Amino acid sequence: MRDSLDWQVESLRVTAFPVDISAVSAENMWETCVGKTPDETRIQRGGIETREAEFANGRIFLIKQVDRVDWRYHMQPEESEEPPALSIIGSIDSELNVVTDLARNWINSGTVSPINRLAFAGVLLYPVESVTAGYNILQGLLPSLNLENVKDLNYQVNRPRMSSAIDGLSINRLSRWNVIRSHIFAAVPSISLRFQSTEEEVVASRLELDINSAAEQTQPIAARSLVSLFDELVGNGMELSEKGDVL
Repeated sequence: MRDSLDWQVESLRVTAFPVDISAVSAENMWETCVGKTPDETRIQRGGIETREAEFANGRIFLIKQVDRVDWRYHMQPEESEEPPALSIIGSIDSELNVVTDLARNWINSGTVSPINRLAFAGVLLYPVESVTAGYNILQGLLPSLNLENVKDLNYQVNRPRMSSAIDGLSINRLSRWNVIRSHIFAAVPSISLRFQSTEEEVVASRLELDINSAAEQTQPIAARSLVSLFDELVGNGMELSEKGDVL
């Protein structure tokens, strides 16, 4: 049996679709769940509000849009001139808890107006030494595909599943799989003492998850079921990252 991969987190997201977005106070949500003054607050045309601050090992964003509210967790930008080739916050084992703890606190805080849809999403990376190794990783997670001599793979699939937390609710289990390549350029001294440009390639298997309750759900989700539903969404995402797209 293949061991679970030590996926690295590029980003994580929790999204809610309120029945009445005008009843949502992003300021109250932020104060309750983050507990400190935002580093930056932006209010754009159309009423889009963004708050952000350094949080745990990365940076947290609260974005209120015209029909949804997002919590987004990204890497904290580094102050170096050379940005990292891969935007990694840390291991999924540590960073997932950061977001799930925040989301559960938010759901239980009383600042959530009635919502009819909930989502958990993220981008996970598994750095490897070569493109071939990247496809070998994906082959183990995509057993229905033949990835021998494959290039430029971009595989997307949604395998819905009925919820065990809420009767009659369908959960979309969208996953996107590919191998990414990034390049680092650096100046190094040569034998002649002049600096020459070198290029290093960084490769990673990539999994993008979007696990969400079906859009057909128009009635508000019972508040008592929200935490159970959220945990189920996260569980489905982690199952895909560990077992892959199995039929």
